Amino acid sequence: MKLNYVYIDTYRTPTHIQTHFHNCMELVYYHHTTGYITWKHSTQQASNSLVFMDKETGIYEQLDFSDNTLLIIPPNILHDEKHFSSSKVTAIGFTPEKENSFFFHSRNPILFLDHKKIAYEYICKIEKEYSKRSPFYQEMICLLLNRCLAEIDKTGISSTKDKLLEETKHYIDEHFSHKIKIGELAPQFFYCPDYFSKIFKEKFGLTPKVYIQEKRLEYAKKLIMETELTLNQISELCGFSDYIQFSKFYKKKEGISPSQVRNTKE
Repeated sequence: MKLNYVYIDTYRTPTHIQTHFHNCMELVYYHHTTGYITWKHSTQQASNSLVFMDKETGIYEQLDFSDNTLLIIPPNILHDEKHFSSSKVTAIGFTPEKENSFFFHSRNPILFLDHKKIAYEYICKIEKEYSKRSPFYQEMICLLLNRCLAEIDKTGISSTKDKLLEETKHYIDEHFSHKIKIGELAPQFFYCPDYFSKIFKEKFGLTPKVYIQEKRLEYAKKLIMETELTLNQISELCGFSDYIQFSKFYKKKEGISPSQVRNTKE
């Protein structure tokens, strides 16, 4: 891990921190204040919703922070903050050793509501090391930060990731007959497309693309055998762009065309 910066700021009045971004991860701890954070996915378009994740309650449409809450902001996300009262905030910029970490690939800020005790203990130790500025204070802060993130991972982030993957799978199960683009699906569930495909396969054994194909194939086989729908209707209901695409895919997977299957049924 590389330590990029440590800021310990006290604001005596309500404060609006203007839009900015960081080239590294940022861990923010709000000692005492209430407010909210907004962010943009790019310089062109602001996010229409505010989202936070919590291992117990999942995904919500608004991110509000209050006393003793911990926030992790991924790199290169334009964001601003509004504090409704006087506040003390500790911000730590860092670069993880492994870019395949869940934190690094999240597309949105992550707010942890159930790690207050863990966060408070480590933030106090980090602030103490920073105030002393001993010869190896940066190494000590990195060590403490690594331990803090490991504790969070052990007590909640894995279950958060699993829950989001389950929600992604459920979304596909409900919408596989529609046109689904992985590049558009991944950001809905906070992941870069490549990382999303990787962790989806790790959990379910198939990439999202292959999983969608298998769902469509399974449904098509059921409709061919159990209904009188035309093959064109079936191809449309299963999410294929046309019958030709459907027929080629079906034959490639099953070794027989859907029309041949329909003929054997008759």
